[in-house]
Amino acid sequence: MESIISNLLARFEKGLLSRRELVSGLAMLAAGSTAAAAQEDLDFGSANIDHVSIQVADLQRSVDFYQKCSASP
Repeated sequence: MESIISNLLARFEKGLLSRRELVSGLAMLAAGSTAAAAQEDLDFGSANIDHVSIQVADLQRSVDFYQKCSASP
């Protein structure tokens, strides 16, 4: 999993991934590993992502970014 995260970060730093794509990829990795562990321990049939939380250095800049992205078709 560490190599996948390194690959995602390298692609983001080279401009090949948007910030949204990076966050989405990291969230899917986290959810996948959490879901796999939960299924082994509790035998769940499926798992869903309900919320994702991120910490940012500049809240207003991030709000503006995501509002701009959600306004685009």
